Amino acid sequence: MRRVSWVRIVVDGHGAHCEVLGVGHRLPAVRRVSLDTALSLAASGVPTVVRSADAASEQALATR
Repeated sequence: MRRVSWVRIVVDGHGAHCEVLGVGHRLPAVRRVSLDTALSLAASGVPTVVRSADAASEQALATR
């Protein structure tokens, strides 16, 4: 990828799943990357979203 726009890390019962959104050859693309790569991009300042399946279910229960 030429430019990475953001990183998404989803943590669930099966581990961490990481994706990056960026521009490849003129078109935006989403690609899976390793956790190490995602953390390195986050540390370098790329906007990052971290989601947890447990936190989402806890939030849903708290709003009821």
